[in-house]
Amino acid sequence: MQTEPSTPLTLDARRSADFVGLSERAFHELRQRPDFPRPIELHTAKRPRWRTADLRRYIDSRPEITNGNAEPTRLAAARAKANDGGGLR
Repeated sequence: MQTEPSTPLTLDARRSADFVGLSERAFHELRQRPDFPRPIELHTAKRPRWRTADLRRYIDSRPEITNGNAEPTRLAAARAKANDGGGLR
C-alpha cells in the first residue's frame, strides 16, 4: 500500500484517533488490544507515533469493532476516507 506524499507517514495519538475515527479515549482503549498496531518510537518525537499505513491496514481489515470501543459508522467513514486517498494533511 502506498502513502500519498501529502499524508504524514506517522501520526501521534490524537491524530491517530482522528484518522481511525475515534475519540482519544476510545483510541487508547483500542490500542490495548493485542491485534492493534504497535506504536513506533522516534528519536525526534517525545511521544509514540503510529505508521499511517499500519492504521490503514488495521481499519481496512475490520468492518467494525464490536467490543464497544468504536462506532462502526465512524470506522466505515475513516475506511472510506483512507481508501479515497484522503487523510490528514
